[in-house]
Amino acid sequence: MKILPILNNRQQELSVITVLSNTSPGKVFVDNEIPQSFLVKTPECNLIGGSANNLSFNNNIKDHINYYDSIICDCDEWEKEIKNIHPNCALNEYKRKYYKHFQRVQIQSTYELARIEYVNCSNIKELIYKNKELVLDWINILNIDEIPDITLAAIVVMDDIIVSCSAVDCITETSVEIGIKTISQQRGKGYGAFAVSGLINKLIECGIKDIGWHCMITNVGSQKIAKKCGFVEQFEYQAYYPFPPIENASDLSEKEWNNLGSFFMEKGVFALDQYWQAARSFAQANNKNELLICINILLENSQTWFLNYIDECEEFIKYRDDTTWNRVLDKAREKNHLF
Repeated sequence: MKILPILNNRQQELSVITVLSNTSPGKVFVDNEIPQSFLVKTPECNLIGGSANNLSFNNNIKDHINYYDSIICDCDEWEKEIKNIHPNCALNEYKRKYYKHFQRVQIQSTYELARIEYVNCSNIKELIYKNKELVLDWINILNIDEIPDITLAAIVVMDDIIVSCSAVDCITETSVEIGIKTISQQRGKGYGAFAVSGLINKLIECGIKDIGWHCMITNVGSQKIAKKCGFVEQFEYQAYYPFPPIENASDLSEKEWNNLGSFFMEKGVFALDQYWQAARSFAQANNKNELLICINILLENSQTWFLNYIDECEEFIKYRDDTTWNRVLDKAREKNHLF
């Protein structure tokens, strides 16, 4: 908790506070006993703050920032410096929104076969659904048996599948932040709002006073759910990602996906793996010509690692019956004995 005097971001990311109070898993890196600079790594974010002109800290902290880590800067100073210490040359700026809950609502599902269930500390280990990891991988609370028996998630279930889950990201005695995940084939049907409103009402009954919500500025669906469930936007803030943090392909236009593809392609001059990010972006833009250029550059430089899982990437499914696409991949697999 020694970084609290130099921490500006107390209300923006509750997960930082829960890591400092040893409620959520995470790591804290500081420059010395009386910190002037810090990095807090949480399940929800990586926050860097304090002095950005601390050369010793800046040089050492590089070893603790992973290649695909996203970063939030605690002050303007760091926004000028962060790209100099991040190991990924494709670090790019994206905007996020923060919402706070003000109005209690009750939303019902219009689908008779969908039912809502609640997960708490006492029954979380008893989940039997096929995709129960949708909940289990989300709950990041240390010593879960020691917190009050509070509702941790609301799940919308059809048969033996969880189609939507709203869960607690982090928690203090009176505050939480929550989010929503809906399986891709069931989005846009109202299950998300059904789960979120159910969780909110349970949390209020459990004595929670403050409920927060974060989402990308591009995530229109998340924003609609938040507003529908009684959240009000408080502010926008910058976050830095070395990959496109886009949850739904339709959140960006083909032009925007093309622009991202061009951005990553330019970075490929410095790091070959960026051609892979470029390829994925061009695939979302339906730009097969640029996509194939990126794939061929990777193959010409003996970068064949992506062949093992390219068929499982959603953005490439549309090309499965494309003759040119299959010819390029089949030739590469044959050459590298990957059949």
